[in-house]
Amino acid sequence: MNDQNKNPESNSDSISPESTNPAEAYPEIGQEEQMDAAERERLLQEGWLPPMPREALPEPTYWPITLALGLMFLLWGIVTSTIFSAVGLVITVVAVRGWVHDIRMDHKKQSVEEYE
Repeated sequence: MNDQNKNPESNSDSISPESTNPAEAYPEIGQEEQMDAAERERLLQEGWLPPMPREALPEPTYWPITLALGLMFLLWGIVTSTIFSAVGLVITVVAVRGWVHDIRMDHKKQSVEEYE
């Protein structure tokens, strides 16, 4: 085993543990407007992707866990009783409708913000 495998800090090509954040290791990554084609190609060859445009994340919601609970009751009812299946079906339908409603409202809000 050679010394480079034992001590990763001795390798000058590797990023030190203190700078594992790409923004710290390569500060030019966050400056897409100022990046020319040669610089972009260099970053791609080193394994870094160019920055993607910022995309709005959806709001946190309880609908996914509610859907999981409904499906659990629905499947549990298959094994035990139809009452659990009925309750699970109702919870599942409510969760799907609520989740879809939230997604649609979020898309409407984003489209209104784009035009402003």
